[in-house]
Amino acid sequence: MADPVRIQGVVYRSVCAAARALGRSRHTIARALDRGDPDSAVARGRGHPGKPATLADGRTFPSRAAAAAALGLTPTAVYRHLAKFDPEARA
Repeated sequence: MADPVRIQGVVYRSVCAAARALGRSRHTIARALDRGDPDSAVARGRGHPGKPATLADGRTFPSRAAAAAALGLTPTAVYRHLAKFDPEARA
């Protein structure tokens, strides 16, 4: 059985489960864990923060990836939700 992984306060069943939920590769997650900084697996680019995501129910997350991780969705599902309820959030 795989070991649980905690990234940005969310516990995933395994590295593979975290990778699927966060839209990252298993290698990216494993490398971040090896460095001792699992939260860096979600960061994209050179440390630029993601665009805040506010859902239709009013919940706000620091990024689409963080929303996806917290809700157990794919980043694409979060993007589609935002596009449906807030066309300006597509950018």
